[in-house]
Amino acid sequence: MTWIAPDVERSEDYPAGRNEPEREMLRDWLDWHRATLLRKCAGLDRRQLAYQVLLRIPVGTVAWEEIAFRGVLHAALRRVLAEPAATAAGCAVFGLWHIRPTAEALAVNRLAASRGARITAVTAVAAGTAGAGALLSLLRERSGSLAAPVLLHLAANCAGPLASALAHRLSGQARRGRGR
Repeated sequence: MTWIAPDVERSEDYPAGRNEPEREMLRDWLDWHRATLLRKCAGLDRRQLAYQVLLRIPVGTVAWEEIAFRGVLHAALRRVLAEPAATAAGCAVFGLWHIRPTAEALAVNRLAASRGARITAVTAVAAGTAGAGALLSLLRERSGSLAAPVLLHLAANCAGPLASALAHRLSGQARRGRGR
């Protein structure tokens, strides 16, 4: 299932004013990212949001990825590699695993206009996800259980849609309040 973001006003040419004073540049950066987050989840009704944060993300993403990467893959790599190498390899595979969905999300939601921007964004997300995988692996190692990485992964993955839905709702209330 591919979800397509609704059209939301957002400048596609961020950052336009790289030489602006820092405060204005930061404000523009935050506005651009706020609009991106709204664009991602603004079209979800309550049932769709509930489905995402109560079923698809916990079961279809978090549980599956944690069992696969911090459970099965790590155990398999540990049979042939020392602990640091097994963790590094598992984290790299975790980052690589996120290339396709990131590229698809960028294309569907028109978030990176040029090929270079898409390559940069996908590379950054893959590297960031590999880094997140290292943190999740550390939690797995320290706790001796998948529960800790599952809970952190769940919180991270559900925070975006929930924050976006809340921001969308609050911005709608603010617009209605000004219209009176």
